[in-house]
Amino acid sequence: MITHLSSSANSDTYELCYHFEFHILLLQLALLTVSSFMHLYFLFKALIMIVTATIYIFYSHYFNFYYIISNRYDLTSNLLLIQTTFEIFFFILLLIGLDRRIEYMSRLDLLWTIKFQNEKHEVETVSTISRLLLENILPKHVAEIIIKENMSQGLYHESYDNVVVMFASIPNFKEFYVQSDANNDGLECLRLLNEIIAEFDKLLDKNKFSCVEKIKTIGNIYMAAAGLNPGAEHRMTRERYNQNIVALAEFAFAMIAVLEGINRDCFNDFKLRVGMCNGPLVAGIVGAKKPQYDIWGNTVNVASRMDSTGVDSCIHVPEETQKVLFENGYPCECRGPIYVKGKGNMTTYLVRPRGYMMPTSTSRVSSKFNASNK
Repeated sequence: MITHLSSSANSDTYELCYHFEFHILLLQLALLTVSSFMHLYFLFKALIMIVTATIYIFYSHYFNFYYIISNRYDLTSNLLLIQTTFEIFFFILLLIGLDRRIEYMSRLDLLWTIKFQNEKHEVETVSTISRLLLENILPKHVAEIIIKENMSQGLYHESYDNVVVMFASIPNFKEFYVQSDANNDGLECLRLLNEIIAEFDKLLDKNKFSCVEKIKTIGNIYMAAAGLNPGAEHRMTRERYNQNIVALAEFAFAMIAVLEGINRDCFNDFKLRVGMCNGPLVAGIVGAKKPQYDIWGNTVNVASRMDSTGVDSCIHVPEETQKVLFENGYPCECRGPIYVKGKGNMTTYLVRPRGYMMPTSTSRVSSKFNASNK
């Protein structure tokens, strides 16, 4: 009876391992699944595959799979066990090598991606800094044109029908500037001038002065203009032109107020002299290296002459500019015919801030000139 049960168990085991090669293929498929779809460190995968293969080998040995198969094919059971074990572990080593290769390539790809992102960020940072530097040197619309287009072979210029130009100077700064050991060979004087110009530049950040564009500084002279808006000039009405003149006048009075504040802090007596004029001009960039945005025309020359022949703490303007400012509530004092170099005698006006109480006699003279002009 015991012999019968033993033969029956061997028969069942034989039926189980009749297709023994399929067992090996299923094990290899399981190992391949672990290698391909488990996102783990390759050594953890190797440990799981080795444990799986070891369990399978002990399981096969416990149920005498190798003994039954070896009897069927007239083979030695130990040789079959060694061959199967070698095949399984060779397959595991192959998968471990592939996992290591894939992990290495993934890490390398990650490092290249991080490096690319860092370089891209650096390029964007450099590009942003370059754009900001360019916009500090040139007007924003000109900087955008230079960035988008290649201007190396062409002359960039713009023509305007009506732009208001301002020259503001500190005439007594030349007397203040002295090179001596007491002020570090003039360095302290330049430091103060830089502080004054920087305070003037901060005014440009205000929304009401958004139409004002700083052109350049020449020593102690500050040059600015309003209405430099290419492409939109044909859509501008007369009221818009007048607003540009008013905005630049307000900017000039704000500069005078800022300078007075600096005088109180530094115990100085600097005065600002301002000249303005509106009319046609040409703007453009000159120079291949260190390019500079500048404006040219009769309007610029007259504005410069208004500054040089002006009065401290006032805006000196010609008759056309005075009409616009007077219509917008600015008190104007007529100076009568004034000799202007290169222009001869010109009727000019001194503009005061709104709310300024002018002497009665001066008001009558200004009213007569305005009435005659009308």
